[in-house]
Amino acid sequence: MVEYLAIFDPIMNEHLRKASNKDIHVHYLGKNIQNELISVLAKAVQEKILAYINSAKYYSIILDCTPDVSHVEQMTIIVRIVKLITDERKCEIKEYFLEFVPLSDTTGAGLTEKILDQLNEMSLSLENLRGQGYDNGSNMKADVHDARVDIYEDHTLIGASGNQTRIEAQSIAKKIAYFKFVASLVVWYNILFEINLTSKVRQSQESNLNTVTNALLKTKTFLESCRSDLGLEKMLVEAKEISEEMNIEASFASETKPMRLRKKKRQLSYEAEDEPICDAKDQLKINFYFAVLDTAVNSVYERLNQLKNISRVFGFLYNVHEMQNKTSKVVLEHCIKL
Repeated sequence: MVEYLAIFDPIMNEHLRKASNKDIHVHYLGKNIQNELISVLAKAVQEKILAYINSAKYYSIILDCTPDVSHVEQMTIIVRIVKLITDERKCEIKEYFLEFVPLSDTTGAGLTEKILDQLNEMSLSLENLRGQGYDNGSNMKADVHDARVDIYEDHTLIGASGNQTRIEAQSIAKKIAYFKFVASLVVWYNILFEINLTSKVRQSQESNLNTVTNALLKTKTFLESCRSDLGLEKMLVEAKEISEEMNIEASFASETKPMRLRKKKRQLSYEAEDEPICDAKDQLKINFYFAVLDTAVNSVYERLNQLKNISRVFGFLYNVHEMQNKTSKVVLEHCIKL
């Protein structure tokens, strides 16, 4: 950078010439000066980004925790805002990287304290925080005011020798070469494929509350339609085709094993004892298929409720033209909610 500036500055060019010829020993190419220049530039860039954030007022934070080469947990702070471009009279969604923050305490309480300290240090009002994104899915979606988050530490897996690895791989291959496992994969694939489509819509810059809500409703309808005997049969037909290609017997007959039912203490004498599910297909349907779909539907339903709560506050902004037909009282109520 200094050499680039010297092209346009004769004084700096002469200084570099003397430094190269060792006519002087104090120059701008030392590591301390370079680090200082980087720090000054980083501070200037961060102040510019903070000015954008303060101009936009409302912001969201995106955090990601990753250990560096020295095994110190580093938290990446990224801010997302809606930037107003005055000259072009339009808005754009922008994401800005602010800084890396080393973490000494990777517990939920420690992470929460560090987030609040950094926001306070950068003079970002917590009241203007409108969204949070974390790298650990639903385990880190709690409110930042009283977050109870879990940071999963990375564990290095130490592999065995080559022969041992091959033996373990062969053993695992035998364990999964069953129709029940193939059927489980098909179920997961179809569910996750639909959820992935909705996830891409949610992450798209062109999406809004309406498009995301419609995508979630579509996913919810798909999952509910799958939760039936007919939906299971469609999954099994697809699993049979895959099993035939892999030379796996497309039947539950070879997997049926006698199941011992765990006895539970009956609270009342007239309570009937539960009968074990002996049929492998029924076991798959009740203990896996319906259970997974129920969990997925409940999760989508929960996110729909979250969107509805947000829509009550910001939803009218997507129908500004309709606000012309509303009374002043209604418009004022919407503005107060902001």
